[in-house]
Amino acid sequence: MSLDDLRKRGCWPQQKPGVPTSSHGWLVQSTQDALAKRLNASTRVVLELGAWLGKSTRFILDNAPNAHVISVDLWDDSMIRPWILSRHPRLMPVVDAGVRETYLANQWEWRDRLTPLQMHSHAAVDLVGDLGVLPDVVFLDTSHGYQDTLNEVKRITSAFPTAVLVGDDWEWTTGRSAKRSGENWGCPVARAVQAFVEENPRWVCDAAGNGWSLKVR
Repeated sequence: MSLDDLRKRGCWPQQKPGVPTSSHGWLVQSTQDALAKRLNASTRVVLELGAWLGKSTRFILDNAPNAHVISVDLWDDSMIRPWILSRHPRLMPVVDAGVRETYLANQWEWRDRLTPLQMHSHAAVDLVGDLGVLPDVVFLDTSHGYQDTLNEVKRITSAFPTAVLVGDDWEWTTGRSAKRSGENWGCPVARAVQAFVEENPRWVCDAAGNGWSLKVR
């Protein structure tokens, strides 16, 4: 099994989707810096978990010019519609046009070295691992909850122990940040990664701003 087997499962259509492109995304400078430290011309495979419209995808493609990128997202219009409507109503035209279609249109020129997989991140990690594809870098930007993040980190590091795991949202806070209640108080992503390192001291965490990384000592 190989990367070619995985590419056959990608969702590229024969023709570019006829929807407007969009540059929207949440990739802040500190997360770009964390990624840039781990990406270079020698990087061969990158697994991206959580892509939205592809701002981070394009950053990875630009900073790892010889890499094949496996980009994973649910791209579920019905699931994201209520959140976009309440928080980012100006993005409703993107949802109406189709989030997956917009993602594909945004990345059309890179399709020779990009495999988009429309599935849950857990399923993608299992699939990539089962096919024997070993990423050099994994970028995590999915759920920001404490338990979700902890589960993701455990799954990724178990499947790809030689990869560097880079993540977003270290400083992301929730509405419960002012009061210590529930598992998502404070900065749940940071707390989850720190809890993982406490249980697995051979992994080293480097965090600055919103960006962070994990690698084996």
